[in-house]
Amino acid sequence: MFLRDIRRNLADITDLQHQISTGKRVNFPSDDPIGADRILRHTQELDKIDQYVRNLNDTDSLASSQDSLFDTLESVLMRVRDLAVRGNNEAPFTQNDLDPISQEVDQLIQMMWTQANQKFNGKYVFGGYQTDKIPFSMSNEIEYVASGLGAATDTLTMPATSTGNISKAITAADSITDIQVYNAGTGTWNSVGVPITSDPVNNQVTVAGGGNTFNNGDRIRLIFNKDVIVTYNGDMGEKEVEIAEGMNVKTTFVGASSQASKQTTVFGTQSEDERKIRSVETFQLLFDLRDNLSKYDVSKAGGVNIINDLGQAITDIDGIRNRITDARAELGGRVNRMELAVNRHQAMKIENKQMLSNYEDVDMTEALSNLVLKQNIYQAALASGASIIQTTLLDFLR
Repeated sequence: MFLRDIRRNLADITDLQHQISTGKRVNFPSDDPIGADRILRHTQELDKIDQYVRNLNDTDSLASSQDSLFDTLESVLMRVRDLAVRGNNEAPFTQNDLDPISQEVDQLIQMMWTQANQKFNGKYVFGGYQTDKIPFSMSNEIEYVASGLGAATDTLTMPATSTGNISKAITAADSITDIQVYNAGTGTWNSVGVPITSDPVNNQVTVAGGGNTFNNGDRIRLIFNKDVIVTYNGDMGEKEVEIAEGMNVKTTFVGASSQASKQTTVFGTQSEDERKIRSVETFQLLFDLRDNLSKYDVSKAGGVNIINDLGQAITDIDGIRNRITDARAELGGRVNRMELAVNRHQAMKIENKQMLSNYEDVDMTEALSNLVLKQNIYQAALASGASIIQTTLLDFLR
């Protein structure tokens, strides 16, 4: 009995020393099964909160990058609008006055295209789910299926675009450098192989020879001496991230969508009709502005006045800016929601840490007091045992 009490007291001292050295009241489930269960739950909750906060921090960084992109896009569009207004005012003058404006618009289109293909952490921002593939491609080639020709002909009128207007890409007699027709039998594109004449006034192109080269249903490829089209390679997916249990927030924006879709996008629609040009709406409107400025004189000489087109371009640019502004406003709403979530998680983290401490952490003052008490009891027990058991070797030698 005496030795058992001694061992029990020594075990209590060991437990107290372990609690003091670790700072934890519960080091093993056997120390307090109910407390261990509560500790596990609060630890898991803190891990979840930390993950949510990491998600929010990553998303906030992405949102900052997106806001910077929107700011740049708005600045570019403001400059394009200023140039459109200037071109509209100077249109009664000479082509020499308008050419520098057209050239600057072209440079701004290139800048818009660069911004549309920006990355964040190695992933494209405006490609939907397709974050590893460049979302917007710029090309000097237009492909479409010929229709509405009536009969076989050597003359083609430029096809319609996503804006509903005929492309204005023909600005001079040498705008189109080649025309190819797809041969379904061989699976190849074949050049017409004859001289080509471009008509910028009527937006038409004619091949020499009178061989009735083109028919309805032919797949046509027009190759220009400049970039004339931007196509969207992404999808209409919008990524989301979990910021709280059962609560997600969108983190991306769709670059463009089909005309049949009513989804909100940054750069507008893109036609999926094979009889039309697959050009993204925003870029097509800017291309049309550039090309109208380039062919003001030749259009005027042909009896076509593009003043109304330039005036419409200003309205179109305002529409593009409104779309960017709407996207930026949506981004602001997302950021506000994330800030509220961060504040809530910080409060919950404090609460869970306090509750975890209540179950897990040792009261040092109490533990030290108990340790001293147990040590005194242990020493007293040893002394008491020593007074009871006085037998030594000399007792056996008598």
